[in-house]
Amino acid sequence: MYPRINRGFTLIELLVVIAIVAIIAAIVFPVFAQARAAARKTMCMSNFKQISMAMLMYSGDWDEKFARTQTSDNPGTPGYISWWSTAYYEQALNAYIKDGVGGLNSKGSQTDRSNVWWDPSDPDKSDAPMWGSIRNNGLITGTTRTLSDLSAPAQTIFFTLHVERWRDYECTAPWSQTAGANCEPSPLPVNNPNDPFWFSDYFDICLNPWSYTSNPSDTFYWRNGFAAPPCEKFPSDVNCINEYRSIDGRYWNYPPEHPRYSGGHPFAFMDGHVKILSFDASYVSATNNMWSTNQDSKPAGY
Repeated sequence: MYPRINRGFTLIELLVVIAIVAIIAAIVFPVFAQARAAARKTMCMSNFKQISMAMLMYSGDWDEKFARTQTSDNPGTPGYISWWSTAYYEQALNAYIKDGVGGLNSKGSQTDRSNVWWDPSDPDKSDAPMWGSIRNNGLITGTTRTLSDLSAPAQTIFFTLHVERWRDYECTAPWSQTAGANCEPSPLPVNNPNDPFWFSDYFDICLNPWSYTSNPSDTFYWRNGFAAPPCEKFPSDVNCINEYRSIDGRYWNYPPEHPRYSGGHPFAFMDGHVKILSFDASYVSATNNMWSTNQDSKPAGY
C-alpha cells in the first residue's frame, strides 16, 4: 500500500482561479456601482418630494404665498442675498419637514449633511458654507409669488440640483465663480456677522431666469413670469442668458458636462411631483418651457 500524497494547486490551476475571480469581479462590481447610484437617485428624488410638499404646506398656511430666498418688494431686480435669507428659507420649510437645515448653523458649525437638503451624490457636502444641493427657480422663491399666480403648477419647475464645485478647478470654476462671488474666505468669518461674505452672491440659492436688466418694459422682466432662453441653446437670441449653467451638468465649459444621474436631471414641480427629465425637455422655447410661471401667455416678440 502506497502512502497518500497531499498535492497542492499547480501554478496553472491557480492562474485559472484568479482569472475566473477577476472575470466575476468585472461583471459584479459595475452592477454594485449601478445599484448604489440607483439608490442615491431614489433618495435624491425622495428628498425633492419632501421639500416640495413642505412648500405646498407652507403656502397653505400663508395665504398661498411661497417661502422666499430674496426680496422683491421694491422696484428693480430681486436682491438682498445673504446667509440669513437662505437659512431662514430652509428653517421656514423645515417646520414641515423636521429634518434640519443645510449649511452652517448660527454658531458657524456644519449642520447634518445627510438631511433632505443634500443630494447623497453631492461632492460639495464637505464645503462648510454650502447651504445644500438644490437650485431653486427664482421666479418661484426669488420673487413674490403665490400658488394662484401659477398658470400650470404641474408643469412649473420648483428646483433641481446645482452645479458641482470641481476640485480640479478650485477658485477657477467652483460654485463661487458660478454664483458670481469670490472664493469663500479661510478661515470663515464665523465671529463676524457683518463680514461681506455673509451678504455675497455665494448664498444665492436661486436660478434667476429673467432678463439681466431692471427695466419693467423688458420682455423677460422678472415680474412678467417669463423665463428667458439659455444662451447655449439659443446663442443668436438677443434675450438669452447664461443663468442655466448653474444647474448640475449645464456648465458646458468644464467637466462634467452631463447630469450626475443617468436619464437626465431630477426636477421638482410646483404640484409636488418629481421627475427625471433632460434639460432640453424642460426648455424647448420661450413659449414652451417649464421654468415660466406665466404659461398662459407668450413673451412679446415670440
